[in-house]
Amino acid sequence: MDESSVTDAEALKGARWAEGCRGYEAIRRLIEDHKPRPPKFAVADTAWELGVSRATLYRLVDIYKSAGTLEALRPKAMGRRAGTWVEEIIERAIRFASRGQRRGEEDVVKATNAAPGKYSVSRPLEVVQIDHTEIGQSQIDS
Repeated sequence: MDESSVTDAEALKGARWAEGCRGYEAIRRLIEDHKPRPPKFAVADTAWELGVSRATLYRLVDIYKSAGTLEALRPKAMGRRAGTWVEEIIERAIRFASRGQRRGEEDVVKATNAAPGKYSVSRPLEVVQIDHTEIGQSQIDS
């Protein structure tokens, strides 16, 4: 890493930390100023100030009340966790396919490549496919 990317990463980390501190202070202020329970208008104002929904703010308030630390309010990592069983299956499939192509194993190559041609079934409902496209309306058959 060059020096500029290190300073950029540190600046980003500093900005996230500052944002976290701002959120922590806003939640602390909301709870301290409105005991025992903050009114809806105060929750709405604080949520708007932090740029989150009221539901998210209520979750953050619960976390704050249970842990009471800034660390507890940090955002969680998103995406798939590395090393899960899904990752292992994907890696095995990739190794299996590449091994067959390197060795010239015909059955492995056929099993892992899409084959052009005709897709046919021998009886009704042998294959059922569902379109999951959202269309903005629902229909119930009676």
